[in-house]
Amino acid sequence: MKLLDAFRSQTDSEMRTRIAEEIYLLLEEFLRSYVYSRVVPAAMEDVLQQIVIGIITSLQKCRAKTEKDLRMWYCTIARNKVNDHLRKKLSDRLDFLPLDDLAHVLNGSAFFTSSWGVRHDLEQVLKTLEQIKPGCCKLLWSFYAFDFGHTELSKEMGLKPDNIRMRIKSCLKSARLIARRLK
Repeated sequence: MKLLDAFRSQTDSEMRTRIAEEIYLLLEEFLRSYVYSRVVPAAMEDVLQQIVIGIITSLQKCRAKTEKDLRMWYCTIARNKVNDHLRKKLSDRLDFLPLDDLAHVLNGSAFFTSSWGVRHDLEQVLKTLEQIKPGCCKLLWSFYAFDFGHTELSKEMGLKPDNIRMRIKSCLKSARLIARRLK
């Protein structure tokens, strides 16, 4: 808290930079372990850098009065930056996955039969599924096509892993019903 107070009261930009570096050194170990447990190692440094930038640029706005408040504040920034990274990663994957590739991946999954290999049929099922149950396509793609686990999806969506399992099961049931009706 003393460093935060010193940072707030300092007007000299060089001194503020030094204090910000000291704050980072105090948080570095925690932030590294937090990021490492949530993103792939290849992206860890980039995400950590985004967190540090977020913390440093927001120090002046921090209204923490206690150590606990301060910890909650920087944990919120870290969580938001990790979630931003995961959302961007998922969005990038969804944007660049051709429907034929998706059909191939889904055909290899236990819940799809080989008759779903036709692009038009798959596209129709996915469009209908998204209209009936918004979010189901993204959830199924994340789980089956991108191999995200229940734990990763639960962190991303802010739900418990059991809730993710139930949602996947419900989405699969709906997809099967739609496929049967379209035949």
